[in-house]
Amino acid sequence: MARTDEEDGVVEGVPLAERDPNILYDKHGVAVDGKMTKDRVIIYVAAASFVVLLVSWTVQWVALTMPQWHADAYHNAGMFECCGVQDLAFDVAKSSLVPDPRPGAIHEYRCQSVESYGEDVKRWTCDPMNFLNRSSNPNFVYQENDACVASKLLHTFITASKIFQATTTALSMLSGTSTIIFMLWPDKEPKKSSRNGLLALLGIVLTPWMCVIDLFIQNGYWPRVGVGYFQRDARYFLHGAAQASILTSSVDFFVQFFFLQWATHRYGWKLVNFNIGEVGMGPSLSFGGTSKERLEMHNRKKVKRAVDAVMAMGVPESMTREDVERIAVAKGADINLIVEEVMTTERVSK
Repeated sequence: MARTDEEDGVVEGVPLAERDPNILYDKHGVAVDGKMTKDRVIIYVAAASFVVLLVSWTVQWVALTMPQWHADAYHNAGMFECCGVQDLAFDVAKSSLVPDPRPGAIHEYRCQSVESYGEDVKRWTCDPMNFLNRSSNPNFVYQENDACVASKLLHTFITASKIFQATTTALSMLSGTSTIIFMLWPDKEPKKSSRNGLLALLGIVLTPWMCVIDLFIQNGYWPRVGVGYFQRDARYFLHGAAQASILTSSVDFFVQFFFLQWATHRYGWKLVNFNIGEVGMGPSLSFGGTSKERLEMHNRKKVKRAVDAVMAMGVPESMTREDVERIAVAKGADINLIVEEVMTTERVSK
């Protein structure tokens, strides 16, 4: 007789030996029906996790629009704008960018589009007439410097960063929402639930790397165009929005992984199961008992079906169902071999 657990909102049910291998069961032996779980604790934890993730995703989208991804004493920049108080110039003597000492180079804090800033960098670094200390090098021959090259590629770099960061957040939203839905509405078929669990785990593990990769990409191209060039410590490498991005991506990873691991454990499953067998082949969610127990249950089901089929065909009156079961076990539940053995036994008895 099944009983209800009022505290957890779950029902204890089918014994392990009687479970259908084609149906997913929780640790109480209750068959999953594909509907929303009745376990209120899982529902509450899912709701709390989703709220945390919503806050994290909101911060990520806001950070994407802020000009605070990379900075130094003169400029700070992001995906859409670059702001600063000082124009730069290319110094021939130093073969590098320097703060422009000429009148008018220092100005009030102002912002401009990244594309506009890229044009300014071209003017500072690609036009020899704007270079500093040309006269100090009588043998000066113009060669395209690295800052000039980078300024022409800035639009491409920025577009790549936008794609990386937006994709990171979008995939995090997809994997987080899918994980929560999967745990609240697990599929009743073990293979489908195994697939869903593995996809959720892959999404959780792989998504944050896009954010990390982009931060290193940004650390490569922003200093080349004079943003973060003059201070290169961690305070500027992970500046403002970049700090928010890496922090929220970490929060996404830990919240999603914790919820997936915790919920599968509460259901009585294993998140990753590498036991290879006819039932519950891994890596997958296991669905009740150990690999050995599941295989034993599956074999009992096969034997029962085979015996039922042979008994329906008809057996000698002298042979009982127990006799057929013993033959079925010995023959691996192969109906043809069972029938052959039954017929042989009948001829011998005559």
